[in-house]
Amino acid sequence: MLWLDWSEAFTQLFEHPDRLAREADAWAYAAHVAIADAAARMALYGAARTGLRHITLSGGLFMNRLLTAFVKSRLESLDLTVLLHHATPPNDGCIALGQALVAGAMSESVGRQGLVEWTGQANFLTANTVASL
Repeated sequence: MLWLDWSEAFTQLFEHPDRLAREADAWAYAAHVAIADAAARMALYGAARTGLRHITLSGGLFMNRLLTAFVKSRLESLDLTVLLHHATPPNDGCIALGQALVAGAMSESVGRQGLVEWTGQANFLTANTVASL
């Protein structure tokens, strides 16, 4: 299990609010760097455990262009292949699109009753599964 301890950063923020006000841009940049470093470490850990070398950056966090660029750069420097959204947003909009695709495919293949029972599991499908439907 990976554990990210942000307590020191938050301690510094709360103990020195005057510095935060004066150095907000530096603190924001440092937060982006720290989050990107943590994400890269987590991806590398997962890649080492599974042997997978393709990393998909998805979720609302990756609506942030700066953070996405930082994470992408770090992962590529570790020889990991980074997959990004191009035609869909990485946030809830893409989840809704995936759910609609799965629901449409399932309604054609299993009928209405099967769809109702099955859609509760739709969030666990991978992009490859959705693409194959």
